[in-house]
Order: sequence, then C-alpha cells, then structure tokens
Amino acid sequence: MKKFAGLIISSARELKSVLSLAISSMLTALNVVLGFFTIQPNELLKFTFAFIPLSITGMLYGPVAGGLAGIAGDLLKFFIKPTGPYFIGFTISAFLTGFIYGLFFYKNKITLWRVALAHLTVVIFVQLLLNSVWIAVLYDKAFLALLPARVLKNFIMYPIETGMIYFVSKALEKILERSRITTR
Repeated sequence: MKKFAGLIISSARELKSVLSLAISSMLTALNVVLGFFTIQPNELLKFTFAFIPLSITGMLYGPVAGGLAGIAGDLLKFFIKPTGPYFIGFTISAFLTGFIYGLFFYKNKITLWRVALAHLTVVIFVQLLLNSVWIAVLYDKAFLALLPARVLKNFIMYPIETGMIYFVSKALEKILERSRITTR
C-alpha cells in the first residue's frame, strides 16, 4: 500500500514539470488523432489504436498523468468529432485505462509479461466489463447479449495490441537511453 501511495504521489508531482505537461499534451493530441482513425462496424464494436499514446503517457509519467490524459483525450475526441451521445462512463473508462497503464509501467522495466498483464487488466476490467455495461445502459441492450462479440473482438486483438504496446514502449526506451533525454 505504501508503494501504491508513493507511486500516486510521484506521478502527481510529474504534473508540475513543464516538460511532462508538454509531452503529455502531445501524446494526448496523438491519442485524439488516432481516435479519429477508428473502425467502428457497429455501435457495439470499435477498433482503434488510440490506446498506444495513453500507455506511453502512463509509462513516462505515471497513473495520475495517464488517467488525466485519458480524460482529456476522451473529452477532446467527443467535442471535436462526436460519434454518438456523450456518456461519462466512457470518460471514466478512459481515465482507468491510462491509470492502469501508469500503475504497471511507471518507473518499471518494460517487459513483455508486464505489458501482457497490464493490457489484460485493461481488456478484462475496462473493455469487457465496464465498457459493456456502458454500452448496455446507453443503447438499452442486454449486457450478456453484448459479450460474445466483444469477447471475440478482444480475443483477436489482444495479442496484436499487446505487441504494439510492447514494441513502441521498447523503442521509446531505446530512444530515451540513446539521447540521454530524461523525462523525469
């Protein structure tokens, strides 16, 4: 519990740095832009790559910054190009996604197992459970009727998305090491 509190405090302190805010803002902008290139075959399924900048924000600046970047990205996407009615549940999901990635990645070595576990946590708790509840409420659908298609989509996309987060994170680590740029 002490480590968790320290992680939260350290991540909140990142918000005092102009460099952290600038890079987080650029990653949030990238999240928004990638969100516009979403494939949505119907109101129940969505394929996007906007999770990558959110995971990077969590990796660089922790769960607080990752969560706030999730909120900012979700709100900006809605105000710039709404794809349906605004629903605060999806903003909560965006916060939790950035927060979870920050918990797993911030101040930790990026390993395939860590990425797989972080993304699995996001997939199960945010995408399958919470987002399915939000969709059921918003579109007046039965929760259990939503699950088969959403489970199939996430089962197929999980290894692809995990690999993408891992390879982008490792590439960023190498770039930061070579350039000796400190983000903290």
